[in-house]
Amino acid sequence: MKQDVFSYQLKYRGKPVGRQTLTEARQGRVTLLGSKLLLQGAFGNATVTQDSRYLEEPGLSLSYNEETQDKGGKRSFQVTFDRENGLIKARKGSDRSELPLMRPYLDPLSLLHRLRRPAGDERFRVPMLGHDVTVERLGEKELTTSLGIRRALVFTLKPGRNAVFVDAEAPHHILMLTQIVDGQQLDAQLVKVDREDAPVPKANGGRKRKSRSRRRRRRRSQKRPS
Repeated sequence: MKQDVFSYQLKYRGKPVGRQTLTEARQGRVTLLGSKLLLQGAFGNATVTQDSRYLEEPGLSLSYNEETQDKGGKRSFQVTFDRENGLIKARKGSDRSELPLMRPYLDPLSLLHRLRRPAGDERFRVPMLGHDVTVERLGEKELTTSLGIRRALVFTLKPGRNAVFVDAEAPHHILMLTQIVDGQQLDAQLVKVDREDAPVPKANGGRKRKSRSRRRRRRRSQKRPS
């Protein structure tokens, strides 16, 4: 399986403060999204890793995981949108909770993915955990990027003062993301686009195969004549 890899440089007050990598791969009807954010300088040293499973049709998040590692230790958050049982299952550290699943939620990564599929709507609301996000398209802007001079579609996200600049030409790369931190603008600017092999998921696979192998050995042992 191949994945697209988007590399960004982070700048705050015009100075480099880290880098971010976004990844995207398809697995059947599901889109696998990932992010790795490395912060330094004005923001200290921290690593934030996120991954999301997004169902293209009808367009909703299936699961979202986030892990933060900094001088304070490691913190994690996981949420599963269980459509079969109509539940949102969340875990933060050792705390677990369940809520009714009433709407087709998006997570932060699937929201960015949604913006790469521009529709005709100038303004729309996106259900997200905690609060809904209002997305408004403000028009277009010309940007000088590592890919050359590009025409970008400009989206703002509220609440907050965030903006996403999406290439107007297919495949609609996210050229830049901005947000206001302590009154100053933090920019994530696209510097490189790659396509590479996606890592093979390892979760539970080995344990399941080992368990099946043990069951087969037990059945063969029971069938042997004494």
